[in-house]
Amino acid sequence: MTGITTNYSQLSALRNLQSVNKQLDQTQNRISTGLKINSAKDGASQWSAATKMRADISSYRALSDGLDYYKSTADVVSGAAESIVNSLNDMKSLITQYANTSDATEQATIYASIQSAEAQIKSALAAGQVKGATDWLSATTTVTANIGYDSTGAAVTDTLTKVDVDTAVTATAIGGGAAGITSITTADIDTAGEVTATQTAIDTAITTVTAYAAKLGSFADRLGDSQAFLDKIADVKQSSLSDMVDADLEEESAKLSALQVQQQLAIQALQISNASAQNILRLFQ
Repeated sequence: MTGITTNYSQLSALRNLQSVNKQLDQTQNRISTGLKINSAKDGASQWSAATKMRADISSYRALSDGLDYYKSTADVVSGAAESIVNSLNDMKSLITQYANTSDATEQATIYASIQSAEAQIKSALAAGQVKGATDWLSATTTVTANIGYDSTGAAVTDTLTKVDVDTAVTATAIGGGAAGITSITTADIDTAGEVTATQTAIDTAITTVTAYAAKLGSFADRLGDSQAFLDKIADVKQSSLSDMVDADLEEESAKLSALQVQQQLAIQALQISNASAQNILRLFQ
């Protein structure tokens, strides 16, 4: 039946065109953004899960980035400690040479080398104090790095107990009364007893600093492993997020072509339904 108050075929064609246009808008949006889940209206549960997953990924990335400071500082301080140990070993050898010669000129030359080793130790102490790491060489407090979260969401930490390297090499009375290994004078090594006392102090410092260097190296390695683990978790979650919200662009491209054809056909159907109403006028001619 054809009436002049209600054109049923026109309404049907219009609704079909509106449906196609809606699908076309959705497909074009997915192609332009690369996402099939852009907001809660695209899928409330998926959008909620994706939002939480993005927060988790951001948290793991931030933790990994935060460990860079601790790891790089541990590497720097470890390098400084190793340099100090090398200089201490050089000093020990030089003091032995000094004690085994009675030639004043040779002793003066050797003592100058001892002073050079002392200067290198001071330089290493200063070099190891970059990036806020001063206390890593002159205090005995604890460094705490957040390396992740447990099943309850509580922070999991790794700790390093600092060693007072500065005091160990600069403020321990030795030999003939020197304030520390970095301030040795000839009076600290001019007798056998003073040489022995000075060498003993150096051995103690070597043991202390070597142990600390090893501890720093182990700490840096653990942080590196923690970073790798955090990055792996973030990558896995990122992959899961991609599966959840990313649009299949090949599928959407094919769908776009089909919808464009459907849109053209729907427009023609609407035009035909509109024209059918005009045909009624011919009945009255």
